Amino acid sequence: MIRTNTNALSWQQRARYLALLLGSIAVGIVLIALLATEPDRPAHTFAAFSGMALMAAGWVALATWVLTRRRPLYSRDRVVAGRMAVSFSGLFTAGASVVAVVGGGGAAVLAGGLGLLMTLAAIWLLVKARHRVRDLEAQRHELARQIVGGAA
Repeated sequence: MIRTNTNALSWQQRARYLALLLGSIAVGIVLIALLATEPDRPAHTFAAFSGMALMAAGWVALATWVLTRRRPLYSRDRVVAGRMAVSFSGLFTAGASVVAVVGGGGAAVLAGGLGLLMTLAAIWLLVKARHRVRDLEAQRHELARQIVGGAA
C-alpha cells in the first residue's frame, strides 16, 4: 500500500518557499560580502547591514524549516512568517523614522512612510494567518468530536 501525505505543501507553496530560500541566501551573501570588503564604512552602515544580514538569515531559517518539515504545518508557517514580517518591517520603520527626525530629508520621510505601509500590511497578514490557524483548529476539534461521537 502506497501512503501519500495529503497535507503536504502544494508545488506552488514549495516553489514560493524555495524562492524565499534562494533569495534570502543571495541577499545574505551580498550583505556579508559588503561587510567584509568595505573597511571604511561608517558604524551605522555596519549596524544596518549586519541587521539586514540577520534578517536574511531568519528568512533562510524559516524557508528551510518549512521545506524540510514532514508533518502538516496547519498554516503555522504563515503565523511565524507574519511575526517575522511585523518585526522586521517595524524595525525598518523605526530606523527610518529616527533618520527622518534627526534630519535625513525627504527620502527618509518617504522611507518611513513606506515602512509604515509595510508594517500595516504585515500586521494584516499576521491577523489573517492567526484566523486561518484558529479555523483549522476548530475544524480539527469538530472532526475529532464527530469521530468520538460516531464510535459510541
